[in-house]
Amino acid sequence: MFFRYPHHADTARLLVSEIVTNVNLHTDSLAVRLEVVLRHDLLRVSVYDDAFDADPHQKPGDAYDENGRGLLLLTDLARDWGVRRSAAAHGTPAKQIWFELGGAPGG
Repeated sequence: MFFRYPHHADTARLLVSEIVTNVNLHTDSLAVRLEVVLRHDLLRVSVYDDAFDADPHQKPGDAYDENGRGLLLLTDLARDWGVRRSAAAHGTPAKQIWFELGGAPGG
C-alpha cells in the first residue's frame, strides 16, 4: 500500500500544490482538472488545463525569490514527471502535467 511510506503523503500534498498553483498563476486556463490514481504502491497525479501552448519552464531566480522552485521540487522529489498534450474529450486541446511517487523511500 502506498501509505506504508508516510513521507509520500506530505510529498504528494506539496507537489499537487505546486502544479495546481502553477497552472493558476501562469496560464489563463478556465478548465483545470485534477486526477489522482493509486495502484499498489504507485501514486500518479495529473493536472489538466486548456493552456495547450504554455510550457512549464524553470524561472531564473535567487534564494530570496518567493517563486520559481516548483519544477526543481518535481525533479528532486518525484519518481518521474512530465508534460503531455492531447485533444480533450470534447475536442479542444489539453495539456497534462503529471508526476509519480511510489516505491521504497527516495522513489
